[in-house]
Amino acid sequence: IRPLREMAKQGVKKGMNQGLIAFTPAPAYLFNIGESIGYRAGKVGDSYYNGENRAYGALISYYLKEKRSGNSKADFADEVKITIKNASGKVVRTLYNPAKPGLNRMNWGLERNAPRSFRSPKPTKPTKPRGGKGVVPGKYTVEVAYQGLLQKTSIEVLKDPLIKISQAEMEEKSKWLDRLDESNDRVTKVMDQIRTYESDLAYFKKAVAGQDKFNLIIKDTEAKLNGFRERIQGRQAQGILGQPHTIASMLGAASYQLQGPLVPITMNQKNALEQVTLKISALEKDFASYQSIFIPQMKTAIKQAGIKLFEK
Repeated sequence: IRPLREMAKQGVKKGMNQGLIAFTPAPAYLFNIGESIGYRAGKVGDSYYNGENRAYGALISYYLKEKRSGNSKADFADEVKITIKNASGKVVRTLYNPAKPGLNRMNWGLERNAPRSFRSPKPTKPTKPRGGKGVVPGKYTVEVAYQGLLQKTSIEVLKDPLIKISQAEMEEKSKWLDRLDESNDRVTKVMDQIRTYESDLAYFKKAVAGQDKFNLIIKDTEAKLNGFRERIQGRQAQGILGQPHTIASMLGAASYQLQGPLVPITMNQKNALEQVTLKISALEKDFASYQSIFIPQMKTAIKQAGIKLFEK
């Protein structure tokens, strides 16, 4: 009833005449969710109670007077956009909710935007960001926007007082989580370029089919690109094939070990991220060398064939 109380203070009629109202959310708490003792291995007796708890995170409420016709060309213009920013003004989470007249409420799970996975091709149209690792306690700005309307409010994120970790430790852990996201972005950048080259090469291969003079450079290019792909994702094989030294495996292990901001950073977690960071740096160096030496040769062959490809 918090939004109703807030609307009553400013006058119900006055409030309902506004196009958009963002209400002040209640403080939200970061805490660890654990399984109740005895719920495994048949130790629950005849049955156990199931009940619906309040959703984890922050409840964001807003009032929308009416749904407007979609004249805007902005991405997801027909939806209400909710942007969460930290104290320094950096966007940490972007959410969307269907535009429905009246009082609306949605939940923010106290997570940051997750980077696009290097396993996913570059989208051809705008996509909504996924949820990633958790945020740290602090004050956050909430911006609610719809069709040119914008309202701002703030929310305070607090830590469960029973969790023994300091604000400084959580801030440090957050920096390492930032490094994890940056590492993923670096690999994604390389994979995007590999996919572009593979697509161009497939087109070129089809265009010069039957011209044997291009066979060698095509095979060399395929082998080089496949080699870089295997360094990232590993070799494709039937069945289960463990490849712990690929960048994908190491990055996944680092993400799993780092967990969230409520767990202090450890030396093992640092080492896991440092090791994969070194591998990524070596990959970037080798790929840049490949682009500067081999790609120009491929461009020459393509020019000889009268095809325009591999243009950055």
